[in-house]
Amino acid sequence: MKVRRKSFLALALTASFLLCGETELSAEHPYHVSFAEIEFNEGTRSFEIALCLWAEDLEAALTLDEGKPFDLDRVETKEAEKAIAEYVRSSFGILVGDKSISMKWHGHELEKRKLWVYVEFPCEKQTGEIKIVNRLLLEQHEQQANLMQIKFGKKQVSLTSTAARPEFALQGSK
Repeated sequence: MKVRRKSFLALALTASFLLCGETELSAEHPYHVSFAEIEFNEGTRSFEIALCLWAEDLEAALTLDEGKPFDLDRVETKEAEKAIAEYVRSSFGILVGDKSISMKWHGHELEKRKLWVYVEFPCEKQTGEIKIVNRLLLEQHEQQANLMQIKFGKKQVSLTSTAARPEFALQGSK
């Protein structure tokens, strides 16, 4: 994927410093933030997405979904991959008009206690309204904020998804 992870990582770490005052967070960290870099790749005609989530927050969400404790450090890779993919698929999506686009899973990596998730949404048609739905971790904390940096054609916008506003519409090309 062509997502510029280094620049986004710098943005994520800067926000982390500003919001949290430190890079290492305990399970009881006071701020609950995720980051998403979303870029439409004209060559592949798809939205390429890198998500960064705090492992503790995702583990709490997966524990709730699975009905048993979920620890990313102790779960087999295949089991973790399946659980994470299902959670992301149910909480994050892109729609063109009223049609939901299928998510293509590219994997995840755990860096210390930050989890990077890579997905893609193939999108042949990009006309009309394009809706981005980001409900990641909103069921966990009412103050959860999901920061998104979106590059779509010549447009570049930064948005924040919250429980009060988990969806955003962008205008596709005509």
